[in-house]
Amino acid sequence: MAPGIRRVNRDFDKDAVVVIRDERHGKALAIGIALQGSEELKQTKKGKSIENLHFVGDELWEAYK
Repeated sequence: MAPGIRRVNRDFDKDAVVVIRDERHGKALAIGIALQGSEELKQTKKGKSIENLHFVGDELWEAYK
């Protein structure tokens, strides 16, 4: 959701693959597809912005522990 996005480090277009990182430590938490470009995302205050593909603790993560 857009309110949880605190910073955008790079410019990207809609449908780009993006990495969602922990704000404090910078560790990757999830991978997703951008539902809007970086400039639009910076202005968005509500709604869905990233479609989640993979996240820490999901089946794929657990398969490669």
